[in-house]
Amino acid sequence: MTTPTTTMSRKHRRGYTLIEVMMAIGIMTVGAVGIMSLQQAATSANIQAYHLTTANEVTRIWLERLRRDGLSWGAQRTVDGFTINLLSTEYLRSADALVVGDFSDWIALVPPGSTATDSWAFDYRGVDTRSTADWTYCTNVRFARVLSATTTNAVRTDVRTWWNRYATSSNTDYGGSGAFQCAQGAQAAAIDDELVGAGRIKAVYASQIIRPVEVQP
Repeated sequence: MTTPTTTMSRKHRRGYTLIEVMMAIGIMTVGAVGIMSLQQAATSANIQAYHLTTANEVTRIWLERLRRDGLSWGAQRTVDGFTINLLSTEYLRSADALVVGDFSDWIALVPPGSTATDSWAFDYRGVDTRSTADWTYCTNVRFARVLSATTTNAVRTDVRTWWNRYATSSNTDYGGSGAFQCAQGAQAAAIDDELVGAGRIKAVYASQIIRPVEVQP
């Protein structure tokens, strides 16, 4: 025969104390917070990776545009040597007044004439835009004269694309960037200063050498 005392003792052995329950809840809470933190970190990393990939693609687009413009840079062979006509280009003509060793300022090039559809600003998807409400990436170009002689001529083009490092898929961050607005023409010195330090914007860079195309008379 089972006594009441024995039955009560077995019931106590099969149960959990309040301390054990609270410990279990605490462990589950810590685990849930950890999982949410990992999810947030993964999301942030994916956003930054997207920005980096898109900025690299935008930079490549401008490298191709400058290379295309270089096809209009003709080196005409004459009886006395070569005639170099850099002014026949639309973008590279900005380097015409430079001497060897000189650099131009960073500039958001204004697409002229036949390239009016080109833009110095791009939206979140990496598509050309002129709307200040849509811009996400801003591309600047700097020129440097590498060679300048009668028979040898070359220009180096540096391209950088920058964006707000804290940006998400919203344009709100970009609208409040203050001095870091993407406008045509010379870029504010504040952008250079911000890129030198650990600032609020990030950038990718690329360079290439462009030489004139030899045109037979």
